[in-house]
Amino acid sequence: MLAPPRGALARACGFLTTFDLMAGTKSCTRCGATFVCRVDDLPHCQCFGISLAPALLAMLQETYIDCLCSRCLEALADNPRGDNLLAEPNP
Repeated sequence: MLAPPRGALARACGFLTTFDLMAGTKSCTRCGATFVCRVDDLPHCQCFGISLAPALLAMLQETYIDCLCSRCLEALADNPRGDNLLAEPNP
């Protein structure tokens, strides 16, 4: 069973504190894609289960203040050095 996102991953996904958790429709702060955040049902949240390197999590925490879509998180997970962190992904 997968654990819910915590720490930097939670911050990267917009989970700033337990009081800031807001489920619902969001726009990715990296590419602008619309997605549904299910922080109220973590096993079904689009970011659940995506593993990011600790250094990348720290960069995301410094760069973005809200959720990223699963497409961006997966692209960044494949790029642990964070190259092109601010670049929008190719369509």
